[in-house]
Amino acid sequence: MIMAAGMTAAWPFVAAVQPMHLFQPSSLVDMDVAQSSYRDLAARIEAGTEATARKYSALTSNTEGHGKVLYMVYSDSNFYKTRLQWILKTWIAQLPLNSLMVIGDAAPKDAMAVNLHPTSCPAHSHWEGACCKYAEAVILAQKLMERDRTFQWAYFVDDDAYVRTSTLEHALGSQQPEGKHGVVLGTWGCAAHGKCPGMCAGGGYAASFNALHAAVGGSSEKFLQEQMSFCADCERWADIALTQVYKEHGTEHRKLPGLNGWKLSKADFDRSLQMGRPEPLMYHYISSWNQMDMLHRLFHSEPSQTIASADAAAQTVQCVEYRGNKQCALSANAADCPWIP
Repeated sequence: MIMAAGMTAAWPFVAAVQPMHLFQPSSLVDMDVAQSSYRDLAARIEAGTEATARKYSALTSNTEGHGKVLYMVYSDSNFYKTRLQWILKTWIAQLPLNSLMVIGDAAPKDAMAVNLHPTSCPAHSHWEGACCKYAEAVILAQKLMERDRTFQWAYFVDDDAYVRTSTLEHALGSQQPEGKHGVVLGTWGCAAHGKCPGMCAGGGYAASFNALHAAVGGSSEKFLQEQMSFCADCERWADIALTQVYKEHGTEHRKLPGLNGWKLSKADFDRSLQMGRPEPLMYHYISSWNQMDMLHRLFHSEPSQTIASADAAAQTVQCVEYRGNKQCALSANAADCPWIP
């Protein structure tokens, strides 16, 4: 197992498998792609995810102390020094490292305090590459949860999201019992021009182990083929395509309130913080450090930060309050506000 420079044989780690550009992205949904091509890609995904899972299994002493949720974060090497760093300094800093796996496209050039699995799917692709990457993340999560059954849920989310992990884990722990085919929780109502109704995964989604097991079964190849087939049918939307796979395998779908998958207006952001409404679980499309930092100050405030915020409140209306903690954006510029100004 190859690790990033300076790392020891313990988590965090970077898997040795590198992304393989076997196809041009458009070829993944071409109906003329040979069956052997799917088998080749599926074999690489299987080998890569199995290597990462074995590494995790070899470090079972490090599985102690994490909660019941495995966090699977989609990222890209284009964002390792920005978005990934921002979440490592904020909400991920509240987690044991062994409860997190980043699905990137390449090993980082510099050592990072994160467990990172380089995908075998086409890199830097928002369409077919994302469909493939969503499938690979599910395959890896299933393998990790098989080896560590203290995990009950996997939560899949983008690297430009702020997640309130304790609140999310409470919401998942409060769920009613599931059926044998498992349950997927998220935001529903997205579709591809009237077809393929499914989830809107901008808010992330949570899947129980049974849901992952039902979808993947014993064949990564078959699961990948199902995902890529639905990807073609559903206009290359990865989340909508994956919904169809879960449906095919009898998985129950439930709404998870509090997932803010779209950037909110200031008025809607204020409403999301009000008492009597579902607790906010996450906010998506956080596109700068100042936005991420403000959210972290809002939900994990230090006394000095609250005082500074009170001073700033006299100078700007770009402030919000949560449970008596008022925090303000550095300016009214869109780059500083985690809402639409």
